[in-house]
Amino acid sequence: MDFLSNVVGQISKYLKNRDDDSIDRLNRLYTVVLLTSFAALTMSDHYVGNKINCWIPADLSDSQANYAHDICWIDDKSIYYLSDNDSLLLDPTHSRAYKITYYPWIPLLFIFMAFCFIFPYLIWQTLSHRTGT
Repeated sequence: MDFLSNVVGQISKYLKNRDDDSIDRLNRLYTVVLLTSFAALTMSDHYVGNKINCWIPADLSDSQANYAHDICWIDDKSIYYLSDNDSLLLDPTHSRAYKITYYPWIPLLFIFMAFCFIFPYLIWQTLSHRTGT
């Protein structure tokens, strides 16, 4: 219980800090919350639900199909964007132009961007406490 009260105290101290203007608060608080929410949303889709729906042969067992879906998600050479009228199966060289290589990295990118928004504030607070202000 002491840990929880300590965390709540730190969060309230963070929210009540008024040594910055509204734009700084937008950057250090609201943008970070928004980006972290996007990361949680995309992570929940990647790690809890179906990662990605890959085309696999119908004769595979359930364990083989799960393995194929995992490989399809991890291996960026096997993820392609197809529109409704694309002729991928007729022209295999055409598919290389639509390869998607960023799909598994989206949640990590959101977390990195959130860190980039809060990092200057953390540096400022660390240095201002060391100088006695």
